[in-house]
Amino acid sequence: MSTQYTLNVSNSSARPGYFCIYQTFDEQEVMINLFSLAWFSKGCNPGTQVSFRWSIDYGFCWGETETLVPGVTFAASETKDGDPSRIDQNSTNLTHNAFGYNFTGASKTAPMGTLGIFTDDTVPVNKAAVGISMGGSPALVVQAGPNLDFIFKPHPRYWICFGNYIQGQVIDLNMMTAAQEIEFFPNEYTIYATLQPNNTIKVNGMLSD
Repeated sequence: MSTQYTLNVSNSSARPGYFCIYQTFDEQEVMINLFSLAWFSKGCNPGTQVSFRWSIDYGFCWGETETLVPGVTFAASETKDGDPSRIDQNSTNLTHNAFGYNFTGASKTAPMGTLGIFTDDTVPVNKAAVGISMGGSPALVVQAGPNLDFIFKPHPRYWICFGNYIQGQVIDLNMMTAAQEIEFFPNEYTIYATLQPNNTIKVNGMLSD
């Protein structure tokens, strides 16, 4: 069974809202159309706590969508398990026919340690998006088109923010000035965080202040 990671978050502020967890990949520094999603989002009233749990089980996802811009909500229509450590499970193809899109066996192979999504010439422009999921939930997506190769080297960074976020919503990273990074150190599987009375988030690691 995959290792479970837990983030316990308390709302010590005076306002209700949504805690949002999102991921970033190094590829976003050069792939400007690779968007982070609100990976998880849960509502939380003042004086209450919510928990997020996940495992590092990667997958591929696609969904029909309008042009990806911040605020658009992505909903996965299909997910498929992927494993960057196995050359027979780290790649997939996306194709389109009269019945819609679907993942098929890979026609190419991504390098070991990466995840690859390859589209064929049947995939139309700006009608769908593909991406990477973790723990069964889409985390990052990019606009799909014909004959494109998307290679991801999964080494995610986790972030938490508070506001009005719908799970699957495209995040505007330029606006995330109040987000705090969450880092699990070796042999650390549970972290605590608090939205403080001054509306900043404090990440406390394994011990809750």
